[in-house]
Formats: sequence, structure tokens, C-alpha cells
Amino acid sequence: MNRIHQHDPPLPDLDAFDVLKALPAYYFTKSVVRGVNSQIFLSAFQGGNDVNGKFFINMKENDLLPAAMDMDKAKELWKVSEEMSGVKFEL
Repeated sequence: MNRIHQHDPPLPDLDAFDVLKALPAYYFTKSVVRGVNSQIFLSAFQGGNDVNGKFFINMKENDLLPAAMDMDKAKELWKVSEEMSGVKFEL
């Protein structure tokens, strides 16, 4: 077992195949600190523009994909979610 710093938990011994398997997780996921950047930015936002109801990634406003605005798909997803969870919401 290897350690980066003296007090770090031991790291597993990895071969090249293990490292290759881990690459997608490295490139397609974020650390907790990077993941909360937009939420912290927006919670402390003091700007003059209204940010309610807008979509942010990496502290920048982004357009929603058309699928996110598809009300028929939203209703279908809601129905399937109720069926799978066994919980019915009367809205």
C-alpha cells in the first residue's frame, strides 16, 4: 500500500488496467468542492439580475436542453416515478 502523505489512508496498489477503468470517473465526475461551486455562488449572489428559475453550470448561466422543457415527458416521468415508488401525489 502506498501513501501520498503520512496521515493519508493507504492507497490500493493499482495496475495500469485499474487506472484505465478509473479514468471515466475522473473525467465525468466532480469533487464535492467543485460540485457545489454554483450553489455557493448563487446563494451568495448579490447581483442586480434575477437568477430565479435559471440553470447554472460552473457558475455560468446555461440554456436548458429542449428535453428539459418537454411537459409531456415530465408528466410521463412523474407517473413512472409514482408507480415505482408506490407514492401518489395529488397536485
